[in-house]
Amino acid sequence: MMDERDQAMQELAELYALGGLEPEERAAVEAQLKSAACQDALKRGQLAAYAVAVSASQAPPPQLRDRVLAIARPQASGPTPIRRPAWWQQPAWLATAAAIVIVIFAATYVRQTWFAPHWAVTCTQTSTACAVSGRVVASSKTTLRFEARGMQALPAGKVYQAWYIRPGAKPTPAPTFVPDANGNGSVTLPVGPEKGLTVAITVEPEGGSQAPTTKPFLVATIQ
Repeated sequence: MMDERDQAMQELAELYALGGLEPEERAAVEAQLKSAACQDALKRGQLAAYAVAVSASQAPPPQLRDRVLAIARPQASGPTPIRRPAWWQQPAWLATAAAIVIVIFAATYVRQTWFAPHWAVTCTQTSTACAVSGRVVASSKTTLRFEARGMQALPAGKVYQAWYIRPGAKPTPAPTFVPDANGNGSVTLPVGPEKGLTVAITVEPEGGSQAPTTKPFLVATIQ
């Protein structure tokens, strides 16, 4: 059974690989690196360090910042200790831990966003609307998400509205939305990726409609 000293050395070995140790702690770890336990811990730390390095080249979604700070902030607060804080209380370790959390959330975000089933959006009209590029993503078993770029700003009192249409059925209204200043628009539809389902976008009065008042100019069909 691993005693407290062995466990502490393994933890230090992981931090050694992440660069989160003080000079005296690094010396203690280097003296013990020949042991199998420390070697395993060192490899785990190297993998974590590699993941942090990779994540630095790929900016995670902006909303991750608040989630990471919410995790790190409780550990960083509190009264100032008289002696040097333990390694898990050190700013360097908190920064490393926050980076690892970013890696985990970013990997989940990428997997859910880019590897989820999706279908291209096409224009139904020959107009400036065809500058739009987008897709419909199966965000879950019960929801679809429409995402597009290049959408035009609408006049006051007008919004875009999403619809989903089952084969042989009338359009079912979904939420309305407006694009941001860069022309990016998105909306979640309360329906899963059913085969043959069509997602359509129309221009409607503010507040939305129960039935389309204009012809859909963007559509995507679930295959």
